Amino acid sequence: MTHEANAVLSKVRGMYGRMLGPAQYEELLRKQSLQEISAYLREKTSYAHALAGVQDSSVHRGLLEDLLERDQFYQYERLIHYIDPQKGIWRIITLNLEVELLLSCLRAIISGRPGTGLLADLPTALQPWVRFKMVDLARAQTVEQLAQVLKGTPYGPIFEELLRKYPPLPNRKVRYTSIEMGLRSVYFSTLLEWVDQWVRGEAAAQLRELIGLRAELLNLSALWRVKTYFPQVETGWVQQMLPFRCKLTPREWQAMVKAKDRTALEALIRQSWYGRRMPLEEGEPIEVLAGRLRCQVCRRMLRFSTDPQVVYTAYMMLRTMETEDIVRIIEGIRYKMPLDRIDKLLMKTKG
Repeated sequence: MTHEANAVLSKVRGMYGRMLGPAQYEELLRKQSLQEISAYLREKTSYAHALAGVQDSSVHRGLLEDLLERDQFYQYERLIHYIDPQKGIWRIITLNLEVELLLSCLRAIISGRPGTGLLADLPTALQPWVRFKMVDLARAQTVEQLAQVLKGTPYGPIFEELLRKYPPLPNRKVRYTSIEMGLRSVYFSTLLEWVDQWVRGEAAAQLRELIGLRAELLNLSALWRVKTYFPQVETGWVQQMLPFRCKLTPREWQAMVKAKDRTALEALIRQSWYGRRMPLEEGEPIEVLAGRLRCQVCRRMLRFSTDPQVVYTAYMMLRTMETEDIVRIIEGIRYKMPLDRIDKLLMKTKG
């Protein structure tokens, strides 16, 4: 193994060691306000860099969440000296950033408030890592202007095809969910292409599992929500879901799509690979159960894989889920939810 590979493995596992542990989760749950959460994260956790200079008295939920999202890029920066970002799956975070920026722009256009959200707070230092002009993106006020910004970039043809496939409704309402799933499909496809191009053997199989599991669980969670809240809806919407399989066979997936309601769906899930790993009978949201399962798989890969790209990908996925946990705590405290209820919604990435 090369010196660079050893350096990445050591660095990433050290970064994982500084992620939130059980005691820090308990401390966060005891906080009474957003300001207390912000101060604790800055002073006592590895989020200090992302929150440096933040005034707790003036911090608001949107800013704090955006800063936490930005932290993932700082983790990437810590490894940049040891890797060639043009070879391999190292760009998973910058690819994710691009997709999230585009979706943030779409949400701002829909709300009539361009330049808000994630776009408003990202520093210009990130521009070299993004394949479109962030400033122009922030100024886009219509989907047509967004399409113009993306011309000449890898996203230009992709976005134009999505607009052709999912044109605005007669009232010019953007079909956000359809476009979102289209962009996320490109995200997963690109990751798998990078794996095929740059990785071989057991490491390639491990990366495909990490990527495929995330995509399939997104589909499974969406299907669970449909069967829970809209059991009578036609199945045409299934065509918009991510076209990736991991642990489910095509026959199992089709049976789940055709399930008449959530009870029938859960019975099928229990008979599948997921049934032995997601305790649906506990009554917790499937997104949380799916997240905990992904945490288990990521932790296994991080601890036992000897490939730096696998370890790095597992860590970045865990870091993303940890950020989601913090946001859940923020939301729970904001709405004065009982602490035991908030605790049940957390994935707790270090187990």
